[in-house]
Amino acid sequence: HAIVNRDFAGTWAQITQRAESSERFISGPALHVMGTVDYKDPEKAVASADTLRICAKIVRTPGHPLLGQAVSVLGRMIGTHESQAVLLLDEAGRTTDMAALSAITHILLREARDCWREPWFWSLVLYLTHVPPDQKDILSMVDVMVSSWLKDEERAPRAVEFLRLWMARQSREALGPAGPEVLFDSAVVELARKPALLSGLLTAWLLEEDRRYPHAVQKIISKLTVAGMHDFPLAAELLDPLNEEELRFLVRRIIGYLLNEDVLLTVVFSMVRTRDAKTRTFGFVS
Repeated sequence: HAIVNRDFAGTWAQITQRAESSERFISGPALHVMGTVDYKDPEKAVASADTLRICAKIVRTPGHPLLGQAVSVLGRMIGTHESQAVLLLDEAGRTTDMAALSAITHILLREARDCWREPWFWSLVLYLTHVPPDQKDILSMVDVMVSSWLKDEERAPRAVEFLRLWMARQSREALGPAGPEVLFDSAVVELARKPALLSGLLTAWLLEEDRRYPHAVQKIISKLTVAGMHDFPLAAELLDPLNEEELRFLVRRIIGYLLNEDVLLTVVFSMVRTRDAKTRTFGFVS
């Protein structure tokens, strides 16, 4: 509470000195105080330069134990010092340090309503694709964020794109125990309420050369089938441009990964809804 002292300049000098201490039990509390300052107050606005400087030093020090805390402080400064804070948050995101990514997730959840259209927002979101499956606490927050996007028609495509990019970052071994069907449980449930989005995702992932994607489709469909969903049509707009060889590849994928007979039938028969079905897909369906 010393930061509200009438002698702000003197108190702030002490806080700054402590924040730069090499002893974490001294610098940590001081950095916390920096995150509580109202930088909109003209009398305290001058302190922002010190806070930005100290946070920048932490962000640029590999493995700094206060990285996550510094990122949280920078997040609090977005409202008053957006350009400087965002640049440093971007640097922190590039480290792919889990403490930094956890703090960035909290910031994005808090700022989503007012800032999601800002270019920097999506840039920071993309760093979260580096969060591996074993970081369940972080991914549970990311899942909340992604599922909320799926409820909004304008943001829903970004949610689908995020899931694709997250998959691309993960190794097959890491995805073995749990994939998006578990780690993004809320997002998958929300996708089930958006048939067109779900169809697009399932079709696109079945067409991916990388086997991680059709394997994820298998798990997602299995999860949704248990929940009582049985109709999984392919997206006609993604089937229309495919040539014969690509359609054959898709059919092989369907047969190879969709083992439930009822699901297999609904998926395969949805191919008749594509353009020129009589000449292009009837042969595969029969």
